[in-house]
Amino acid sequence: MESSSGSDRRSGSGRYRARAILRLAALAAIISIAIYIAYRAGVLTSAARAKGVLYGLRRVPGIPLWFMGVYALTAAFGIPPAVLTLAGGAVFGTKLGVLYSWISAVVGALGGYALARWLGGNAIRQLLGRHSEKLDALLGHGTFVAIFRLRVNPVVPYNALNFASGLSKVPVRPYFFGTLLGVVPAIFVYAYFA
Repeated sequence: MESSSGSDRRSGSGRYRARAILRLAALAAIISIAIYIAYRAGVLTSAARAKGVLYGLRRVPGIPLWFMGVYALTAAFGIPPAVLTLAGGAVFGTKLGVLYSWISAVVGALGGYALARWLGGNAIRQLLGRHSEKLDALLGHGTFVAIFRLRVNPVVPYNALNFASGLSKVPVRPYFFGTLLGVVPAIFVYAYFA
């Protein structure tokens, strides 16, 4: 009787592990597709092409909303937002470029956090097993101060922090407020020098 119960547990954990791997594969596929589309559009490889596209966009009706939507969406899917922050500064000027990029960066960070949590959170924790606490320790147990410090630190990649926070046990509230304030310095610098 005991061996039957043990094999049921193993097959149940095997199914959960397979689902975890599928969810991680879906997350990786989404990120890869987003990067591929940006690359094929030439935005990641040619500054001249990106600049020409940006100047032409000034005449598009509702461009601030389009800009913020594209920025937030690409940031959520793991495309580094520095190029779009520069574009926002170049197209809208420093003040509006900072405002639009700031709103978009926060929305994109929340999107990346939610995507990682939804597609990968439990999967990663299951794959890491007893080592999952180390991921939490890296983020300082998700306090506002820890997230803010990591956001202000120019060495920590924006998207890596989004996904790592979503994969670990970082609560939404300190993540949101740490991100809300922590992204401002980098956004200002990029938009100003654009």
